[in-house]
Amino acid sequence: MGDRTMEARTDKQNGILMAFSRALGREAHVLSLHPALLWQQMYNRLQWEGEAAGLLASELGRRNAPHSKPWIKLRTPLRESASLVRTFEGHQKPVSTVAHSPDGQWIASVSEDNTLCLWEIATGQIVREFKIENGPLFSFAYSPDGKYLACATHEGELKLYHANTGLPEHTLKIDDFVITFAFSADWRLLVTPGSDFTLHLWEISSGRMLRSFRGHTSFVIAFTLSPDGRSLASAGYDEHAIWVWDTATGQLQNTLEGHQKRVLACAFSPDGRFIASTSEDNTLRVWDAATGRELWRQGSITKPRWCTFSPDGRYVGSSYWGNALRIWDTPTGEMVCTFDGHTKRVSSGAFLPDGRYIVSASGDHTLRLWEITTTKDQPKEVEVSGDLKGCTYSPDGCFVNFLVDSDSLPDHSVHQVNASTGESLRGYYRKSASDYEECVAYAFSPDRQLIVSSSGDNAVQVWEAASEQTLHKLAGHTERGTTCAFSPDSQLIVSGSWDCTLRLWEAATGRLRRTLQGHQGWINACAFSPDGSLILSASTDESLHMWDTASGKALRILKGHLGAVMSCVFSPDGQLVLSASQDNTLRLWHTNTGSLLRTLEGHTSHVTDCAFSPDGSLLASASLDKTLRIWSATSDQEISRLPLPGALHTLGMHPYRPEMVCGAEGGLLYRQEFIGYRYGPIIVTPRKSLSGCEVLCPACQQRYAIGKDQPGSQITCPTGGCGLQLKINPFIDQSAKDKKHWLPRLIKN
Repeated sequence: MGDRTMEARTDKQNGILMAFSRALGREAHVLSLHPALLWQQMYNRLQWEGEAAGLLASELGRRNAPHSKPWIKLRTPLRESASLVRTFEGHQKPVSTVAHSPDGQWIASVSEDNTLCLWEIATGQIVREFKIENGPLFSFAYSPDGKYLACATHEGELKLYHANTGLPEHTLKIDDFVITFAFSADWRLLVTPGSDFTLHLWEISSGRMLRSFRGHTSFVIAFTLSPDGRSLASAGYDEHAIWVWDTATGQLQNTLEGHQKRVLACAFSPDGRFIASTSEDNTLRVWDAATGRELWRQGSITKPRWCTFSPDGRYVGSSYWGNALRIWDTPTGEMVCTFDGHTKRVSSGAFLPDGRYIVSASGDHTLRLWEITTTKDQPKEVEVSGDLKGCTYSPDGCFVNFLVDSDSLPDHSVHQVNASTGESLRGYYRKSASDYEECVAYAFSPDRQLIVSSSGDNAVQVWEAASEQTLHKLAGHTERGTTCAFSPDSQLIVSGSWDCTLRLWEAATGRLRRTLQGHQGWINACAFSPDGSLILSASTDESLHMWDTASGKALRILKGHLGAVMSCVFSPDGQLVLSASQDNTLRLWHTNTGSLLRTLEGHTSHVTDCAFSPDGSLLASASLDKTLRIWSATSDQEISRLPLPGALHTLGMHPYRPEMVCGAEGGLLYRQEFIGYRYGPIIVTPRKSLSGCEVLCPACQQRYAIGKDQPGSQITCPTGGCGLQLKINPFIDQSAKDKKHWLPRLIKN
């Protein structure tokens, strides 16, 4: 009995140690740069790990204590397969190709940033970086002994670099445009494409061209040599078939027909018995190399540009729907496992020599190492493929709304989820004047009765949220819509467009009040001040404009950014303006004077969105550098940051709790909680009504009257059981109409 207990305890301890080891390996690329984030990053992974999470309970209590250092708790599990071993991060642009050294100790990768990086697999660290001269670099390969890297450039050269030093060893002049090549397994033979639609076979030792293969009617984009060098498979740009050639004679041996569109990639199995191919018809197919017979096919593979066999030929790997990577059994075509975690499409993959792991390269600038498993309890596959935009909380903080920018969603573009659980609640149908144009921006009215949407067909539409009935189609913009917003009283709508204008509309009638002109570039964002008296706009012309709502007059132009301004927002009291830009900065401005108060620097790529906390004490920013950052509103201090797997496009702040949401590439929505920081009183702006002035508590959603002397004071919400501390903004929304019943009248009429 004692031995069994000890054995069980040992298994439990081993499981916990494995959980910690996995988490540390998956966060190594972050912690190597930001070791101070150790607790945050480890907890955000281990909180979902059962026994391992239990060990962190006491430390979590200490970290949650008053006056502890603030950190960001992730409330959404990272959407990635359990088989993820490590992420390799360092490239500044999409990674196009990956290969491994013959001994399996190193990974080499090529990126659109014109660098070739050599990584140590055990640590995930870059050990050598080559800047490719005369780039871009399109293709590369390791020599069989691992000593050299062969690289093809657009200048018609095949260069051989020493893998240890990065120094060039030899150059083979092809005298043609070389974007890719194929070696035989022993590196005796080389195949390159010609601009005259031919393929050329070269002898490496002498640099002599042995023969050419003619017959294709377009540029050859996919080709591969069999391991023994006796056969060559190829496919042309305008062709749907794969041609198999005899390299000794140059004669066509076989034609593999079946693909319905352009063939994108092909590969021989290590024993030469099979050929795998991918196509723009969204299929992966495996063929018998000797007979040309199709053995099996798999669909739902979104234009996969690569395929590869495992070293023993047992598996075939390729990209899958969305941003996933999938492994199939070679003889049967049965799915073995799916790897999910990249936030952009997988562009290349390679099995390691032992066949137990596969490394993938992606447009999200990363490489990832996965352990191949035959277990069937794979993570749920990607349901949304695209980028999330326009994350906003409902006024009561119960729901999160977001826009999905994706061709894979023909019906539902605006989604709504439960803010506490992340559970999907409903999807709002795409609204555009044309069924073929996508919704690019949306906004809910503060009273939650209406939705306004802008689309690629220049149209702005107003529709009822409950029934999705279209109320108005607002015509006026002459180019694609980009942004839209409701006034705080839900009576007005402002929209922005590629036509460099903003237009102000009446929500009830759809009537155009005025056109706001002055920007010299596209409008990227717009916002009303809390009292509705001002309109703020951000543009690609690197400026912000502030407008008087009543007259449409341009009051101020805020200049200082050195790149397109992507987002803008007023502080809760309307006294400050925050902007985010492609110059990688945030800037804080004074509303009344337009003077620049502060520039917040630290992001390493475009800042895409920004927000104030509801008490006005904090700023939040989202960036393409894959980080969410929290800043002090009274200094240029960065308080905390959360690195995430993908580039961030949007964020939203909870209306009264220290919680946030952000949307990322790959259809990912992340919910966070800011731990160790307590908000001050939540700022609320009074609205003038027929009976005087009233305020709305964001927590209980109850309105109550306030006295004339109360603006500027701090109060406690009088609703029983609420007790939220509020600070009444002295600037009052001047709307005097009783709008309580105008929407039912509008629909009825």
